[in-house]
Parts: sequence; structure tokens; C-alpha cells
Amino acid sequence: MSNSVISGTQLSVKGKHNSTIAWYTDQNYSMYLVENKLVNTTNTDITINLYAVFSYGAYASAPQTYVVSIINNSYYAEIDAVSGNELLLDLRDLITDTHTYITSYEDCKEYLPYTDEDLNNSNRMILFYTGESIEKSDDLSNDWNREHVWCRSQGWFQYSGAGADLHHIRPCDISVNSSRGNTPFGESEEYYEPDDSYKGDVARIIFYLLVRYEEADDCDLSNCVESIEMLLEWNELDPVDAGEEYRNDYIETIQGNRNPFIDNEDYAEAIWG
Repeated sequence: MSNSVISGTQLSVKGKHNSTIAWYTDQNYSMYLVENKLVNTTNTDITINLYAVFSYGAYASAPQTYVVSIINNSYYAEIDAVSGNELLLDLRDLITDTHTYITSYEDCKEYLPYTDEDLNNSNRMILFYTGESIEKSDDLSNDWNREHVWCRSQGWFQYSGAGADLHHIRPCDISVNSSRGNTPFGESEEYYEPDDSYKGDVARIIFYLLVRYEEADDCDLSNCVESIEMLLEWNELDPVDAGEEYRNDYIETIQGNRNPFIDNEDYAEAIWG
């Protein structure tokens, strides 16, 4: 369970190994938990104690406590589906309809130093995979280049659409980009395995691409990643950080749309889990 969730998030009642989950909260906050959905209709974020009891056959766990901030974000107000392909299609409609400015590959040179700004120094930017902080620059030949997280040679796109979407393209050290090449992500020798601190970022970018672009429905995911199950593990291993949140907010001001898997890490499990 994420520490922050979007109002309207449906809580799963199915756990691992065919267990079931019963959710409840304190009486004073019961209006924020309605039929296993977290709802916040106020003008501010609400923080509540949320409790879960996991049951498997005759066994029931002690209550597990989660402190959850319910964010009142109207961006997701029209999302009614709670899981599976229905949720995927609802999110696809939302992030496609709100994608009002289509960036070019050339635009990425201008915007990436700001989407990936070093939050500790506004004159610098952070490179993907390494976390290196460098001076902001659009001089790609010397400092950095544009990384397609889903490799262009293994995707359905070239240098437009998904191939120039700011939610997808990241600034990267030239030598690191070259050494990765078009190797799919994974955890065994034949794959490219990023540092643990970037595994969640990678997973949430690929989730976004799978939902935003219907062309991905016919694309072989194994060209990009070892398995969807591994991405779900990476999503849990490396939670959303402040840099991702800042990036998501900044890109919304340019493109108009958001990456739902940064706003709500539980969406991925609800769709593919």
C-alpha cells in the first residue's frame, strides 16, 4: 500500500496466494472508505489510519496498519473501473484525451533538462540510470543524449509519438546509453539490469507506454523486458520518489497528461497483478 493514493482508488480484496483482505478504518474516518474505495471530496489531502486483515482459509492475520494520505486529485475523477483491462482502457482514454501537446524529438532537448532537474540545485539536471548531477545543457554531443527506455529498435515507434513522449524519454550519460544498447531489461545475464534505485522508474515508464499507446497491444513485450511480473516486483521494490513526482507535475504543464503509475503505484497491480 502506497503512503499516498489518489481519491477514488479501489482497494484490492484479493491478496497473494488466494488470500482475502478485509479493510476498515477508524469510525471518525469511515466516510473516506466506501465499499473498499478511498474517497476524499474535501479541498485538502486527508491522512487516515487504514487497517487490513489478511485471511487464508481458517487463518486470519492480526490487523496491519497503514497511514495513508488520500489526495483529492480531480484528474482521475472519471475513472470508474477498478481492475484489469477495464481499468487499463479507462486510463488510456484519460491520458490520451488529456495529451493535448505532442512533443517532437527535438523538443526533448529543450525540456529534459527541466523535467529531470536536480531538486537540490536548479542549475543542474539528473541523468537516468546513474543519478549523476550535471550542469543543465541542451548540448547532446558532449553531455548527454536522449534515452528511449523502451528501445526504439524494439518498439513500434521511431522519433515521434511514443518515441518523443516526455514521460518516456530520459536524459542519459552517453556511454551508459551506448552500453545498454537495445538490450531488454531483466535480472539475468542476457538482460540489462539497472540499479535498484531506478527499477521502479523503469517499470512505471513501461506501464505508461503500455497504457497510453494502443500500438503496444500488438508489440512483443519480451523485446523490452523479461516479464511483466518482474516489472510489478520492481514497482514495489523502488517506490515513487520526489524526482518522479516533480517530473510528472512538470510534464503535465507541457503535454497535458500524467503518468498514472506515478500518481498511484497500485494501478499496476490492479491491471496486471
